[in-house]
Amino acid sequence: MTSVSLHPKVNGGILSPGLMGLYVVFLCWCAIRSEPEGDQCIRKSGTVTKTDWQNIISFVIGILAIVIATFSTGIDSKCFQLRKGDKPAEEDDVPYGYGFFHFVFATGAMYFAMLLVGWNSHHSMRKWSLDVGWTSAWVRIVNEWLAVCVY
Repeated sequence: MTSVSLHPKVNGGILSPGLMGLYVVFLCWCAIRSEPEGDQCIRKSGTVTKTDWQNIISFVIGILAIVIATFSTGIDSKCFQLRKGDKPAEEDDVPYGYGFFHFVFATGAMYFAMLLVGWNSHHSMRKWSLDVGWTSAWVRIVNEWLAVCVY
């Protein structure tokens, strides 16, 4: 990601791919921690009895992403500037589809809700075992792949 962003034609910089790389590493770490305890190759302590920092960090990242997305889509400097000869845009002149906008934000809201309640709702979950299971691990891995592809 960094090598593509530093190419002279892209003229990106290092902050954006660095943050994206940190996000991808965080998603991979969360996916590894979401694997069930029954497998022999995973060495982690038993049930977590204290605060699970992974869920708190995920919650904060999710809230920040929603706030940034809300401000970036809700604020457009050209909307507030009218010149003398400009006519106000009519309601029919919408250059984008509302359906796609609502689909993206509804999908994001459903993903965020499932992060909070857990992906395996049909299995009995022990206390403090939120987001543990193969479903959660694969959802996070696919989310990681999609994030890299979109970037």
